[in-house]
Amino acid sequence: MKVAITGGTGFAGRYLARLHQEAGDGVHILSRKKVRDSGTLRFFQADLTDSNADLDGFLAGVEVLYHCAAELKDERLMEDLHVRGTQNLLRSARGRVRRWVQLSSVGVYGQRREGAVNEKSDCHPVGIYENTKYDAEKLVASFCRKNDMPFCILRPSIVIGTDMPSPIIRAWIHYIRKGLYFFVGPCGTVRNYIPVENLARALRLCGTHPNAKGETFIISEPILIERAVDVFCEALSIRPVRWRLPEFPVRLLASAAQHIPGFPLGTARIDALTCRMTYESKKIHELLGYAPVKSLETSLREIAASSLLRSNPKL
Repeated sequence: MKVAITGGTGFAGRYLARLHQEAGDGVHILSRKKVRDSGTLRFFQADLTDSNADLDGFLAGVEVLYHCAAELKDERLMEDLHVRGTQNLLRSARGRVRRWVQLSSVGVYGQRREGAVNEKSDCHPVGIYENTKYDAEKLVASFCRKNDMPFCILRPSIVIGTDMPSPIIRAWIHYIRKGLYFFVGPCGTVRNYIPVENLARALRLCGTHPNAKGETFIISEPILIERAVDVFCEALSIRPVRWRLPEFPVRLLASAAQHIPGFPLGTARIDALTCRMTYESKKIHELLGYAPVKSLETSLREIAASSLLRSNPKL
């Protein structure tokens, strides 16, 4: 089997490429930089945002195309990559690819504070990243249906791992270690994560399982914030966090201190620390037989341990 991966040198793409490589599959990876081939990994240099980019070699003989490329930081580049880049790739893939797998985000559902979200929930994206990812989804679905190309869309929550590019969890661990962390509001706040190894497993199922064609799946694992903090404390061998403050005065404090450089509590952070909404992954379990390869708590422990080593390199 031969597969192609855009974003194959990124966080999730690397794990997906490794998974297919371990299965003996040929893997084509698209990169904007020149990279040497390695074993069954073949690298192709091109920029998806260039409508004249030559993608023939990248797509040659490919059965499954995983579109994982994404811009996470620079909002000025998101429209170009997520929308126009997807359009360019779709045109090149027409009649050549047997299945398209689109990696999207649960962000397309918008900002929700409580309850449960599943694949039948309405999408109300907020923000450039979320809107452009949703626009890309709609492009893929429309194009693939018109051109009789099987497709699947996968929406993960926050993807985590020891080599994750986002510093948010490490900052969280830092405040816990320093004794500066406290819970906000009553018990029951939920965080939604997915270990990168489990995301790679879900992506591969979307690319190979016959039941995945034409479907959209959420992949996420919720955890109570109190349990997540306990896991961090256990991994760091420190005392559990017991401080808890009411939400309203914390929001007043954050509002008053919003102009202080480096102040860690903003509206978005408090929203995250008080959210009670979960993303449901029942569909991918039932329809594709998905099962995680790594527990969420194991992944959180590994991140805590790696953060400790980074702050104490002599350990």
